[in-house]
Amino acid sequence: MRNIFQVLILCFGCLNALAAEDTLIAMCYGPGLYGNKTANGQVLTRQTTGAAHRRWPLGSDLNLKCNGKNVNIKIIDRGPYSRIGSLDLTEATVRNLGYANCSHFGVRRVVVQKLH
Repeated sequence: MRNIFQVLILCFGCLNALAAEDTLIAMCYGPGLYGNKTANGQVLTRQTTGAAHRRWPLGSDLNLKCNGKNVNIKIIDRGPYSRIGSLDLTEATVRNLGYANCSHFGVRRVVVQKLH
């Protein structure tokens, strides 16, 4: 029984793990939610940069690569709540990646590197 418990603890720890570089499915959020608070307590605005992830700690620093651009962001919120993706990007982050807005970004693969 003790060995099973140790394995469960190890597997639970893997949920927050991120390889040195990983490819994730990302979507965009923001329009319609502006004025609401994110999980870290800041108010979501059109200028807010960051991302939402279900399990990574709030404040985690990430480098995103997409569309030939690199953007450094933090995890500021929880989500996505859709089963499609594993990372929700704010509209400002999507614009920094070279897309006009959330609808132009759609659902895309992004390369993510956890910093620190």
